[in-house]
Amino acid sequence: MLKQISGEIGPLLKSLRGERGLTQSELGSRVGMSQSHIHKIEAGSSDVRLSTLVALLQSLGYELAVGDPLTIRAARVLEEPQGRARFE
Repeated sequence: MLKQISGEIGPLLKSLRGERGLTQSELGSRVGMSQSHIHKIEAGSSDVRLSTLVALLQSLGYELAVGDPLTIRAARVLEEPQGRARFE
């Protein structure tokens, strides 16, 4: 099961990074990681700690949302006028 989840993280991260128009180096700079480490995570050749995944997603404007144990997705945090946040 962990292998399946790990296989979802890299493509998800790459897609979200692409939506923001960031390079691997730029994303790495936001969270204090090298470009090569970001590349390894996206390629699925490096496991990622949960705390690292949370930091990466937050730097892209997302929060981690876990539903079904085999499904990991990111929820975009949208600012509401009264300081509340909602998820998509």
